[in-house]
Amino acid sequence: MAIVNTLFKQPARRLYTWKSPGDVRRNQIDYILMSSRFKNSAINCRTYPGADIGSDHNPVTMQMTVKLKIPHSKQTKTVKYCAKLLRLQEGAEKYAVLLSKEQI
Repeated sequence: MAIVNTLFKQPARRLYTWKSPGDVRRNQIDYILMSSRFKNSAINCRTYPGADIGSDHNPVTMQMTVKLKIPHSKQTKTVKYCAKLLRLQEGAEKYAVLLSKEQI
């Protein structure tokens, strides 16, 4: 696991996530964890100290890139032909019909 908050250099006001009552101390106690495998997809991570959320914690946000892949069921499948069937007369005729349909 990787702590994403610590990967990026930010000004001090973008680092703290909690203010003590009376604004005496400010600490970074809230973190975003992600698998080390996807650590390079994180672009930025910071807090928003001015957000009015009714809490003494600041919201922590992270920007990341996502690459979506096509599921295997959507990919075109290559058709495999049996060489033994092509040697037979009716197998060769079926193959010729299939080829003529693909060229249309």
